[in-house]
Amino acid sequence: LSWIINSRSPMRPQQAKRPMSWTGFSVSAPRCATRRSRSKRATAIRSGSQVVVTENIEDFPCATLGTYNIEAQTPDIFVLYLIELSPTIVSNVVQSQATAHKNPHMSVSDVPDRLARSGLPRSVAALREY
Repeated sequence: LSWIINSRSPMRPQQAKRPMSWTGFSVSAPRCATRRSRSKRATAIRSGSQVVVTENIEDFPCATLGTYNIEAQTPDIFVLYLIELSPTIVSNVVQSQATAHKNPHMSVSDVPDRLARSGLPRSVAALREY
């Protein structure tokens, strides 16, 4: 799962208005990268994204993305940065998620537990400090 973040809005490659490809880019992509990963890199480049949020960091080498001032981050690191930027807003979002979750009912303390199980342990640790 990868998300491509730009200053306008997050989008997935399949949400791009036109198909993205490597045409017009002089980027040497590792051959081991999948076609899908190459498409995501191209989408990030063409959309002017700042961050690619992915669990597959190895498919997004710094040398390739750095040329375009794009950084690949794991979801845990991305959320951790959001918490550092604005812990109050992130805490409010967690409270909103708990309130909105009706079936099954979820308490505010349940949301961080679920996030930790989903691969965000560092973010949850930081969130619990606030």
